[in-house]
Amino acid sequence: MNSRLERAAGQLWTASVRNGPIPWRLAGHHGAARKSSDGNTWRSPNYQKTPIIGGRIRSIARASAAFACWFALVGTALAQSKVPSCDALTLYGNAANSGLCKGLGLSKLWICELTQNSPDIHTTFNETVGLHITVRHSRCEGKLDLTGAWNAQDHALMLESGKPSMICNVNLQNYVDRLNAQARLSGAGGDRAACITAFATAASNLRISASVQSFLIGRCKKVCK
Repeated sequence: MNSRLERAAGQLWTASVRNGPIPWRLAGHHGAARKSSDGNTWRSPNYQKTPIIGGRIRSIARASAAFACWFALVGTALAQSKVPSCDALTLYGNAANSGLCKGLGLSKLWICELTQNSPDIHTTFNETVGLHITVRHSRCEGKLDLTGAWNAQDHALMLESGKPSMICNVNLQNYVDRLNAQARLSGAGGDRAACITAFATAASNLRISASVQSFLIGRCKKVCK
């Protein structure tokens, strides 16, 4: 959705640059405005004493361009927001079931272990801490926040904008690509059902214990609608 907003804003900007001001009908009047003999004044066919000067038309064009820029900025801000907790939780269930998550750690932070050797690479989040990915070994440690979404419509996790993807000589974009490629189990009833189904399936396949299943399904019921 955000990409569509940005494309719409870009098209509006391009149209204003290529074509100049868009012909407008006068608000509250019927019929299109017509240019007078002096070439500078636009008049309504029904209200001859309501001029619109050329400068006002340029103001409208500038306002349209400003609105397009604002619209694009809003789309970018939405794209950079943290991953919804329900999306992250459902991803954990599916990744545990497939084996992409080698293990789940459930202390104050909820951890999906993406490697079992050095370097240690894992994702982390909880109900208040946004999803992020960490790489750690004996002499180096770093992390990057994840943005975007991972739901029925989009598998579109992204590394935070403006930061290099290489941390401690590890390209974290490769791991984000694996998370986005993870298949999503469906559940009848929407996002909550999909989250519950993921952990129930992982438990039935002996990927997680019954206690882990119970805890995380409880979180699904709390954060997913």
